[in-house]
Amino acid sequence: MTIFTKPELELVKCNLCGADSTEYFFTIKGFKICKCRSCGLMYVNPRPKVGVLHEIYDASYFSNKDNCFTNHYFGYYDYEKNETQIKDTFRPRLKMIEKMLGGCGKLLDIGCAMGFFLSVAKESGWQTYGTDISKEAVEMVEKDIADQVFCGTVEQAQFKDKSFDAITMWDVIEHLSDPIGTLRVVNRLMKKGGVLALVTPDAGSLAASVLRSKWPEFQRVEEHIYFFSKKTLAAMLEKNGFKVEYSQGAGRIFDIPSILSELKIYNFKLFTGLSRLSRKLGLSHVKIYVKPGYKFAMYAKKVSDIL
Repeated sequence: MTIFTKPELELVKCNLCGADSTEYFFTIKGFKICKCRSCGLMYVNPRPKVGVLHEIYDASYFSNKDNCFTNHYFGYYDYEKNETQIKDTFRPRLKMIEKMLGGCGKLLDIGCAMGFFLSVAKESGWQTYGTDISKEAVEMVEKDIADQVFCGTVEQAQFKDKSFDAITMWDVIEHLSDPIGTLRVVNRLMKKGGVLALVTPDAGSLAASVLRSKWPEFQRVEEHIYFFSKKTLAAMLEKNGFKVEYSQGAGRIFDIPSILSELKIYNFKLFTGLSRLSRKLGLSHVKIYVKPGYKFAMYAKKVSDIL
């Protein structure tokens, strides 16, 4: 697994309002998390430079069994193994987009990973496109579920302007080095009236307020460099020609074995034992919807172009 050792750092101004005055919160693994005094956006500053940030998304990012032993909350325990549950989670999100648009069209998934959402969208009748900076993930995308998957950033992909009816960013925007810049590109690529849908950890949640530096999403400073509240994300979307239509807490569907596997990062022995017990009790195929209240989904429509 690629983890930062002594990365080259850079100081940045607030990505939302451009201010350069922050309130220090805490240091995690050597990285400082601060909050803009002007608009309230939280971010890592200083942070590793962009080239270093991109290096962490190798094959081990999607299969990080070390989470259970190092307790540093990095990547996914086993992303591919949870394909069925991840797809089940995506389906109601897609239905929300289709309801807002009144049907299907051409869709771009930024940060598409192994293409699970693209597969769900293709089944529903969408033309599907994706981008991801992980070469290993893109190589695993099934060729028949997408019209094109580009390995790199959306800025590098050179899609045609105003060509997409919907663009999605599931657990992506918190990773970006320049989220407001990426949203400008998203605005340019989207048709007027198109839908942008995002999910991101909620820095304004009760969990974040109570747990503070112990909050798992803050602990992910190797990968999460921005921490949005509903207020700061809505402000960033509105600044880029979008109107927020709907926001809600974001959960995920798990079967019993997969949720116990995820929970092993908190207490390996306890949840390994519970995994064995669940198999003995025949609970392996039971599915539950878990909404812990620390992430939110936001759906917005493009109302204007950005000049």
